[in-house]
Amino acid sequence: MNGISPPGNSVLQALAPTAFAVWAVLLIAGSVQADSGDQRVCVYVSSYHQGLEWSDRIEEGLRNGLEEQCRLVQYDMNSKRNLSDESKVQAAVEALSIIRAEDADIVLTSDDEAARYLIAPHLAGTRTPVVFTGIDWTVEEFGLPVENVTGMVEIAPLRPLIEQAVESVPEADRAAYVGANTPTNIQNVERYESVAKEHGIELVALLSSSFDTWKQDFLIAQEFDFVILGESSDIEDWDMSAATTHAREFTRTFSVTNHERVMPLSALGYTTLPEEQGAWAAESAIAILTGSTPSSIPIVTNQQWDTWINDTLLDASGIILPGQVSEDARHL
Repeated sequence: MNGISPPGNSVLQALAPTAFAVWAVLLIAGSVQADSGDQRVCVYVSSYHQGLEWSDRIEEGLRNGLEEQCRLVQYDMNSKRNLSDESKVQAAVEALSIIRAEDADIVLTSDDEAARYLIAPHLAGTRTPVVFTGIDWTVEEFGLPVENVTGMVEIAPLRPLIEQAVESVPEADRAAYVGANTPTNIQNVERYESVAKEHGIELVALLSSSFDTWKQDFLIAQEFDFVILGESSDIEDWDMSAATTHAREFTRTFSVTNHERVMPLSALGYTTLPEEQGAWAAESAIAILTGSTPSSIPIVTNQQWDTWINDTLLDASGIILPGQVSEDARHL
C-alpha cells in the first residue's frame, strides 16, 4: 500500500486539505463516545448491490468504523443491474422514503449514482447531514459543496501510473487506451491524455462496443509503446475468461491499469482502496453524531492505493520493474 498526492485539480485542491489534518479533526471530534442507549439512525445508501466487491469493501470499512455508534440501515440502489434513468430515479425515491421513515440522523452514500439521483435533487441544502464516498474526480456537477454535505472524492492514481510507464519505457512517445466505449472511459481518456502530454506522450483511444472489437483493439494496442487498460465489463457481450486468455496469448507491450478488476489483463496496476473511503465516512459520521457539522469537515480526496503486478503479462512485455515496486506489490 502506498500513499499518494492526488493529481492536479484546482477545484479539489481548494477543497481538500492534507489527510493528516482531516483525520486529526475527525479523531478529536469523534473522541466523545455515543451514549449506548441512544438509538440514533445512520442510513447508508449504496449506488450498487451487495455482492459487488467494490461496494462490499466500502460497506466493510463503514461498518467496521461505525461499530455500535448508531443503528445502520442500508438501502442498495442496484444501479448496475437496473440501468435506466427511470429505475435510478425510482430507487432514489425509495431511499428517500426510508430516510424519512427512519427519521435518519445522518445519511451516508457511496458512488456517483447516489449523489446524482439522491443527494443533488433531494438532500443537498437540507438539514439532514450527508457523508458521501466514491464521487469520481469532482463534486461540481452535483452542486456541491453545500453546508450539510461532506465526503471523500475518489481520484484514480493516473499520474503515478503514467510516470511509472514512462520510467519503464523511456523511449515511449505513443500509448493506446483500450476499454469500453462508455462516458466514464471517455472522461478517463481525457484525464490520461492531459497527464501523458506532460511527458510528450500521444494517447490514442481505442474504445469498443463489442467483445470482438475489444479483442481487435487489444491486438492493435500491442504496436504502441505502452497500453492503458480501462474498464471493459460494460461491453454487452464481455467475457472476462476469454479476455484473460486473449491477453495471455497476445500481450507483447507493457500495460497498466487503475482498475483492480482489469488486473488479469494488465501487467501493472495502481488501484484505489474502497476500505479507505468506508473508514473515512465512518469517522466523519461519528464526528457529526458527536457534535461536528458537515461544513466543519472539509471534502477530501483518497490518499492510498494498492500496487498489483501480473507476473505472466509483465514477463511477456519484457519490462523489469524497480525492486521496490515489485516488493510492495500484490502479485497475480
